[in-house]
Amino acid sequence: MSRRAALACAPLILATMAASSAWAAPPPRPAESTHVLVVASNRSLDKDVKPLRFADDDGARYWEFFSGWATRVSLLTVLDPQTARIHPRAARAARVPWRRNLKAEVARIRAEVQRANRAGRSTRFMFIYIGHGNVDRHGEGYINLQDHRLRRSELFREVIDQVPATVIHLVIDACKSFFLVSRGPGDWQDDRAGRSYGAEIRAFLARDTLRSHPHVGAILSTSGDEEVHEWSALRAGVFSHQLRSALSGAADINGDGRVEYSEVGAFIAAANHRVTHQRARVRPFVRPPPADRRAPLVRLDRASGRVTLRLTQQDRGRFSVEDERGVRHADLHKAADGTLGIALASAHQYFIRHGDLEAVLPRGGRGVVELGSLDRGPARSEPRGALDATYRKNLFALPLSRSYYLGFLATSDLPAVSFTARAPATRTRRLGLELDLSYGAAGVVMEHLHDGVQHNLSVGLKKALGDIWQVGVRAELGLSGGDRGDISSSLYRLGLGAEGGLRLPLHARFTLGIEAALAYQAYILSERVASTGQQEHSSDTGGLRFGSRVSLTITPFATLARLGILLHGGYFAHLHRVTGSTRISALPEGGMGVVYGF
Repeated sequence: MSRRAALACAPLILATMAASSAWAAPPPRPAESTHVLVVASNRSLDKDVKPLRFADDDGARYWEFFSGWATRVSLLTVLDPQTARIHPRAARAARVPWRRNLKAEVARIRAEVQRANRAGRSTRFMFIYIGHGNVDRHGEGYINLQDHRLRRSELFREVIDQVPATVIHLVIDACKSFFLVSRGPGDWQDDRAGRSYGAEIRAFLARDTLRSHPHVGAILSTSGDEEVHEWSALRAGVFSHQLRSALSGAADINGDGRVEYSEVGAFIAAANHRVTHQRARVRPFVRPPPADRRAPLVRLDRASGRVTLRLTQQDRGRFSVEDERGVRHADLHKAADGTLGIALASAHQYFIRHGDLEAVLPRGGRGVVELGSLDRGPARSEPRGALDATYRKNLFALPLSRSYYLGFLATSDLPAVSFTARAPATRTRRLGLELDLSYGAAGVVMEHLHDGVQHNLSVGLKKALGDIWQVGVRAELGLSGGDRGDISSSLYRLGLGAEGGLRLPLHARFTLGIEAALAYQAYILSERVASTGQQEHSSDTGGLRFGSRVSLTITPFATLARLGILLHGGYFAHLHRVTGSTRISALPEGGMGVVYGF
């Protein structure tokens, strides 16, 4: 018996050793200071140009997105009444995008970046503009502030050159945005090019505007003399929505929590791959800083006040994420290879649409929540718009897979991300409540109490740690009995213990569990003589129970993803002393129950 008991507790020792290495503290992260300046303007200073409808919405959404992890986020825009009601915090933070306010905000950011540089911290600055753009008669591109046309030379002189950050990211969502880093279409010709339009652009940029700014990277909504579009279904610009979707984690193809330029470029290319309408298709210009071509645009593993929506290998197809205000946060088409984590602010409730079903992510979440753990129901109907036929059918029709990403890199000069990097450790805070009934062999505690079946009722509370580990506590009540002549014997077992081990998703609806358990338990033996009615009790308050079990959790209903059926079996050793001598029993046990996650 003792040999079998030793084998039963071996998984407990192995699980403890593995958990000790898995929970080791991560190395300290280097200090970093990130500043983001968002400028958005619906109006144009050019005559006969219709105002935009959603540039202010895009500005507010960029402000909300970067507020989760940047050191400072500044917003220059004028929100219309409806946008101000949807984004009240952004409305309070916003200032009018006058030129003097732009200069004042740049001066404040410059001072803070200088202090961070003196403190030895890495500094990053991101300038984002959403609005109207154009090219003047001299071939110089410009963007519109509320009171001034900010030309390319002024953008570099008054903004880019004023902030001494280690890395600067320039994001422009405007018509003809390419000419904010280049000259007009009729004003230049590269004497080293001639092979292709893309080669001419790269050669020109290598010797002119960005050559003296090797620490500056650029993502522009157009790669030539093109226009950009808004979509009423998104209440946003199409390019800006795709970019925010990418930055939220949908483009993180290698899962390392760093969204790089090549990943953004591949994500937007895949999203527009099947959009055949030339006016609707987004063709951005993506160029990482030459001094740091692997510089991340965002570090999602450093965000605060966020919940990560995890899409596993079983989750594939087109997904959209919208909050209770009707704000669309992300759209994506997930391939089957790998997992994705979408970073979302914890302050809102989210609706995740996938085909005809819709899952709900409650507000206040933390850590990592898998889509498969959420309850699902019929999706709500969607409105129709002017460009709906093109965008709804073809936008995000192609998934961003690893093979597509590598194919995209073959047609560009962007650096590839590493697929050997380990994904950042994230901790899931989801809890699970288990209630189950099991049956096992009853231990021999006295000569006349024969081996029989022990009935066990237990209640457990589990907590997931990371993607595969879980720990929990469990309370148990066991009952077995036997008869000898006119003497009836009943054995009660009361247990309280801890358990821990692995949880391995096998499928969207099947999860395998391997656990080790250790419990403190008390035995109470009750005997009753039928002929006299005499009843005696004896007890042991110092027994132990240890061993291991394997479980399978089945989620049969997609609309009740939190509710599962639990099947389990294991082998446990029992130590007990009831009739004056200490005994040990190694016994099999199996049962079923229900589990509810929350």
